[in-house]
Amino acid sequence: MEERTAPVKSVEKAFKLLDCFLEKEKRLSLKELAALTGWPKSTIHNLLSTMRGLGIVVQYGDDGKYGLGIKVFQLGNCVEHTASVVRVARPIMEETAEFAHRSVHLTALHYPQIILISKVEPRSNTLQMIVPVGQAMPLYCIAHGKLFLAFSSTTLVQDYIRKTPLTPYTSKTITDPDKLLKQLEKIQTQGYAVEREERNAGISAVAAFNRRQGFGSSFAD
Repeated sequence: MEERTAPVKSVEKAFKLLDCFLEKEKRLSLKELAALTGWPKSTIHNLLSTMRGLGIVVQYGDDGKYGLGIKVFQLGNCVEHTASVVRVARPIMEETAEFAHRSVHLTALHYPQIILISKVEPRSNTLQMIVPVGQAMPLYCIAHGKLFLAFSSTTLVQDYIRKTPLTPYTSKTITDPDKLLKQLEKIQTQGYAVEREERNAGISAVAAFNRRQGFGSSFAD
């Protein structure tokens, strides 16, 4: 029988604090972190002090704000280097990038978001995507994300739409749940998803899905 253990609250809080840096700016002040989490400043300061000693966060001298430290970068690289899917996909991504002359991204589902786990920029591409590896992105307005939703269970999709505000990032973002559902049905039929300036103006993408592994890849224009 699998042993069940209660979560360690301090560890859980530390990771929720780190999530703030993924979702917002690269640098955040103590006041901004308190507003995002709703926690007392003293609690946040204690967590930051411990993580700063471990190299997980850094505090900048010019403005006193905090950011992710080199240890996070090292841990992230370890994940990418050891993930078999990245090793297998990388040569294909490089070939596709050079053939299409476009950026190629590999993402993994981390519900209710997707995470960029690897990317390739072609040598000939003058329009390079600035999304960093490790970036979390919403499902409803990204080609990868819509693909994952399209091949998820009806229960999960309904739960996602009920709980997720469909924020308009651009004038072309789908914010109507019914329109999103119709697009998901189309994606199921055609087997790929298209994003047309729905998250970033001037950027479009097409994505394909490895249903067995749970990873998606795309190239963007």
